Amino acid sequence: KSFGHINYEYQLEGADRSPQLTTSRSIRYSGLKPGQYSFTIKAIDVKGNASPATAPIIFNIHPPWWKSTAGIIGWIVLAGLAIGAYYRRRIALIRKKAREKTEINKKFAELELQALQSQMNP
Repeated sequence: KSFGHINYEYQLEGADRSPQLTTSRSIRYSGLKPGQYSFTIKAIDVKGNASPATAPIIFNIHPPWWKSTAGIIGWIVLAGLAIGAYYRRRIALIRKKAREKTEINKKFAELELQALQSQMNP
């Protein structure tokens, strides 16, 4: 018996360059990039006897939602909506200024007409 003195040899293909050795019963990885990984582990007792090879645990890490295909499409749609809203607001502002200018010109023309009429009819 090993009396709790068991070493573990593990490797995460895609993260570890070579197998790692530990006595800890837990392993923690942080900062793994999106992609597919294969994790293998075997136990080694105090006499150096290794457990039989186990099937690798294969798993995927997906990118954050904002970097996923759906997220990128969402960002593009959001940008398009923002540009469209800005464009519509800008067009509305230009039209409003044109109406105001037309109204001012109309009032100016009316005042000129009144001035001419008052000069003709003293």
